[in-house]
Amino acid sequence: MEDKIFKIAKDSKAGKIGGAIKAEFEKNENLILRCIGPGSAWQGLKGLAISGFSGFPKINQIDINEQKVFCIDIRVIKTLIKEEKKEIITEEKK
Repeated sequence: MEDKIFKIAKDSKAGKIGGAIKAEFEKNENLILRCIGPGSAWQGLKGLAISGFSGFPKINQIDINEQKVFCIDIRVIKTLIKEEKKEIITEEKK
């Protein structure tokens, strides 16, 4: 299946990004958040945290209007952060 790329802007709402990640990941597990600039990277990371999923960041160089631009692509992965925290908390109580 082909990668689905979400282009994140610095003025994107983190809550909406998180909801979109959850909805899309059910249909397509090949999901990438593309962030250009520090503001969009921050919004993308907050959205990822809200969704409860984890991600692997990668720095890429892409072409925009015939210019080379660096971006951060975050591949969303299935591991749920919330589930990992529950396990850690449970082990500490033992």
